Formats: sequence, C-alpha cells, structure tokens
Amino acid sequence: TTYTYEAAIIMALGEGPLGVRAAWRGKKQLTLAEMGLSVQAGNNGQAEWSYLTTNYPNDARGYSQIAYVYSAAYQLSNNAEVENHSFEIDGPLQFSGSIPDSAPSAFLNYFLTNSQCGVGFPAAKIGSLTAYLQYCAANDIFISPALTEQQPAHTTLSLLMKITNSALVWSEGLLKVVPFGDESATANGYTYTPNTTPIYDLTDDDFIVRGTEDPVIIDRSSTADAYNHVQIECLNRNNQYNVEMVHARDLRDIEINGLRSMPPIKCWWIVLPDVAQKAAQLIVNRNLYIRNIYKFF
Repeated sequence: TTYTYEAAIIMALGEGPLGVRAAWRGKKQLTLAEMGLSVQAGNNGQAEWSYLTTNYPNDARGYSQIAYVYSAAYQLSNNAEVENHSFEIDGPLQFSGSIPDSAPSAFLNYFLTNSQCGVGFPAAKIGSLTAYLQYCAANDIFISPALTEQQPAHTTLSLLMKITNSALVWSEGLLKVVPFGDESATANGYTYTPNTTPIYDLTDDDFIVRGTEDPVIIDRSSTADAYNHVQIECLNRNNQYNVEMVHARDLRDIEINGLRSMPPIKCWWIVLPDVAQKAAQLIVNRNLYIRNIYKFF
C-alpha cells in the first residue's frame, strides 16, 4: 500500500509587493508550477484566497501587503511533512532588468520614508541623493537588503554607509550623503565626478585660539587600530546564495607592520563576491590612510 500526503498550505515570503524569481524544494530547484504553488504578490488590499473563503469563511484573510505562496493540495514528503523551501525574490527596488539588486540610494530613501515600513523620516528633510547614486552605480556597488531581524535604524544606516564608502551628514537643515570617493568612475549609465574644489581657504586668523594651543589640533589614530585586513561575509547568488567570506588586504602594510584583522563584517545584503571585494578594499584603504581627526574652535 502506498500513500500520498497532501495539505492546504500558505507560506509567507515577505512584505509585498514581491515576485518570485526562483524556488527550491530541499536542494532541488523547481518552478512554482512544478511544485503546485501559486503566488500572491502582497499588494495593498489583496483579496482573500478563494479556498479559505469557501472552506473557512470565518478565518479567511487577504493578508494585505504580505506576499505568499499557496496550494489547496500541496504534496508533502513521505513523512507527511513540508520540506524546506527557499525562494529568490524580485523586490520593488531593482536597479534595472540586468541588475536585480537595488541602488543603495534607492534603499536609503525607501528605508527612511516609506509609509508602510519606513522609519517615518520626512522626505522633505532628505537632500539630493544624486551624487550617492552616481558614485555607487559608477562603481558597481549594489545591494539586496533583506531586513529579517529587529535592530535600531542607526545600525542599519551605519552598515549601509560602511559598505558604500560614504557618510550621512546633517547640513543646511537636510540629511545628506557624502561619498568618500575621490576618483572619477563610469559604469551602468552613470558617471561619478568627485568635487575636489576647496570650499574655504582658512588661515590661523579664522580660528578661535585658546591660550597657547594651536588653532587646529590633529588626533591620529594608533597604528594598532588601523586594520590592514578586512573580511566581509556575503552571499553568492551564483552559488545558490551560499555564504562566502571575502578578504581584502594591504600587503605592503602587512609586511611592514604585521597583520591586523578587523572583526568580520556580516553583510548578507551583498549577494555577489565581487561587490563584497570592492567594499572590503575601500574599508581597508580608509582604515589605513584616513586616520586624522581635526579639532578647532
């Protein structure tokens, strides 16, 4: 005697609207049709699944703004269990048809201002993100953030700035992003041209001098704190999103001062090792060669 086990199931994918690019049952990649699954994109106000309204009308929910896959008779394993499933998702912030990841500037704006899931930051208080978009696009820095754990907003923003070699600044009553890049670059239809023109020409007469102190005080971080080895833990889209560790080193500094490794940075937002490699190298360069802090009054 043989048995076939089936069950009506719903599996949530995330906050919609979303699409499904690829799916795996166990380790086998299959289409949704081959699995016998259908998808609800997670639109606002989406209708209830007809199976629920027919069989469980009192419990029928449309799950507005939640994308999910579903089946009225889903085939279970030989042990009458639902196998492990993985889904590759098409999100709402894709850069282009050939680059399914998001420009960091688009994610930043979405994270801060989206009325459904943003942090409630007023859009009118965000300065132009054009230079940030140009810098990341021209340097092939794209991300696919999946916010699956609760954490403070500043933690998310700090990681975003770290991996994109940029800084958030408050200026002229607006939140702005300043890329640290000082070299021109062109790619993906964008050109980044750094603004290296000095804004002010200051002398000692422009500062308030306190006693015998110098008008400008320089603090330089210790060599022991200048990491010459950075590791980023990322995912690899080209290897079924397996976790990989990418390393960036400054071999000359290692030969002179010895190996100093920064604690690994976990960033599963990056899904291509080449992007992680570039981000790690930028962090190494800034750690080693941008070490002065200037204080003045």
